[in-house]
Amino acid sequence: MHVMLHIWEFEGYLGHAQEMDRLRNDPIYQKFLKDLRPLLISRDNQICLEFAFWKSRPPVALGGIYEMRTYLLKPGNLLEWETNWRRGLECRRQFCEPVGAWFSQLGKLNYVHHMWNYPDLETRKKTREQAWKVDGWAETVYNTVRLIERMEANILLPMDFSSLK
Repeated sequence: MHVMLHIWEFEGYLGHAQEMDRLRNDPIYQKFLKDLRPLLISRDNQICLEFAFWKSRPPVALGGIYEMRTYLLKPGNLLEWETNWRRGLECRRQFCEPVGAWFSQLGKLNYVHHMWNYPDLETRKKTREQAWKVDGWAETVYNTVRLIERMEANILLPMDFSSLK
């Protein structure tokens, strides 16, 4: 089984509505959906907003691998998670620039996602090890892990048509 992740960026809810209207009227896209449906086992959608302190940006270097970390927070803990990660991000940023971070607004709620770009898995490993040596990182992990119900880390490879390739 293959898992595909598509991240679409819109200019607010109005931009989302305009794009959905355009796609509903696009015969090529409608044919694509018709052909795709028999191949799908499941499909989930979320509308997320980016954190004000962590603006999305293109990766410093294209290609390589992308790590998408996803956390299901216990309800009511988003602001505390954000407060701690605001400090923790500076520890990680010394070694690797993040691509972005988002929290769910529609669909499955209480989710936080953040994405990082690395040349390879070995660099990812070394970067994460370096962060543990920075004052504040262990405290960030300690303060946020208790807010989390479930977490996962997925390595993503951009498809040939991806703007991240």
